[in-house]
Amino acid sequence: MLTAPAVDTGNARRELAGLDADLKRVVSAISKVGLSAALNSKLAELEARKRQLAEEIQAAERTVQLPDKTAIMDTWRKLVKDLGSLPKRATASEVTTARQCLQ
Repeated sequence: MLTAPAVDTGNARRELAGLDADLKRVVSAISKVGLSAALNSKLAELEARKRQLAEEIQAAERTVQLPDKTAIMDTWRKLVKDLGSLPKRATASEVTTARQCLQ
C-alpha cells in the first residue's frame, strides 16, 4: 500500500494560533466591559472560523492508504479476463439492458 502525500497545514496552524490570541482578547474584553452585541458577534465569528480551521487541518492530516500499482493491475486484468463470461453470469434481461445502455 502507498500513503497519499501529506498536505501542508502550516498556514492554517498559524491562523489558528492567531485566532486563539484574538479569542483571548475578546474574552478579556467581555470580562472587563460585559457582553455587547459587537463583542458577541466577534466571538461567534472567531469561534466559527476556529472550528472551520480545525476541520480543515484534521481533513488534511488524514492518511489515505492507496493500493499499490500491482494490486490495481491484477484487479484490472481479472475484470477484463472475466468479461467474456459475463453473458453466462448475467440474466438475458441484464445483458439486454447493458447493451442498450452502451448504445
